[in-house]
Amino acid sequence: MPPLVTDYSRNYPHSLHHVDEKIQSLLSLYSSEAAKGAICQMSSGGKRIRAYLSLSCSQLLGLDYEYAVTCAAISELLHNASLVHDDIQDRSDTRRDLPSIWKKYGSDIAICSGDLLISAAFASAAMAPSRHTSEIIKHMHSCISETICGQSADLSTRYNKRVTEGDYLEIVSQKTAPLLSLPIELAFIYAGESKFLSSIRTCIVAYSTAYQVYDDIKDADIDHNEGNLNIVNIYSRELSSISALEQAALLAEESLVKFNILTEHIPFGCGNILKQLPGNTESTKFSSVVKISEPRKGEYKTIFPYTDVVTRSNHV
Repeated sequence: MPPLVTDYSRNYPHSLHHVDEKIQSLLSLYSSEAAKGAICQMSSGGKRIRAYLSLSCSQLLGLDYEYAVTCAAISELLHNASLVHDDIQDRSDTRRDLPSIWKKYGSDIAICSGDLLISAAFASAAMAPSRHTSEIIKHMHSCISETICGQSADLSTRYNKRVTEGDYLEIVSQKTAPLLSLPIELAFIYAGESKFLSSIRTCIVAYSTAYQVYDDIKDADIDHNEGNLNIVNIYSRELSSISALEQAALLAEESLVKFNILTEHIPFGCGNILKQLPGNTESTKFSSVVKISEPRKGEYKTIFPYTDVVTRSNHV
């Protein structure tokens, strides 16, 4: 294992402050309503799970601090861009208990805000030159493209009663996993350990499946009325409501068990970091109408201007 360069992951709030400073500088390059919307999104809270994954895995891989902060900034920027665009498509009025960006600034500005967040992510990569920069940028594009593919497929399934469990699992793996796996994958690329990317992704796909199924169990009735993709409603075509919930719970349990097994194959101690993801427990057992344990609510005080209070989020 590479030697540890510096113990930055142990001083997480201080490191996170540097991540936010980097993001703030990138989003403040030009003054515009789109920039205000992007900064507003980044200041709305959230648990900063991706930043934590980046900083912690970078530490274990022995990366220089600059690359750790870069991985964290890229991951948080792209994640939040996806949330801004998701809220427009879903017409969600709120995000993290605050008005969503499209609701506050309008859809047109919100689209630009999301685009700015994506652009800033690539600028962040460019500002930390490395012999791996080309691979980093190509991998960012690959993850974004796969996420778009999954989101497009998800949108196209509305009110489609021919969607199968297999279709669902493929959509979840494309829509949810890439941007959650990205923080770890970027750290491994910078460390010259790209050979482990496939193992990391397989592990995160298992976790993402469990987390998505948990959300589906909670939202089954809403999604049924709105025609949204939901595994419980897929099972309900052939099973009773209770049996469909039980089948979904079983899928979530199996996915979590698989996830915890796969973390053992993630090297340099990074698998232990993944085990700390919200909602994970190796001993979770399911019965009728059960659920994955509620994700822990995160608290985070941002340096960004628009909110000075501690904010909370239920979102990964």
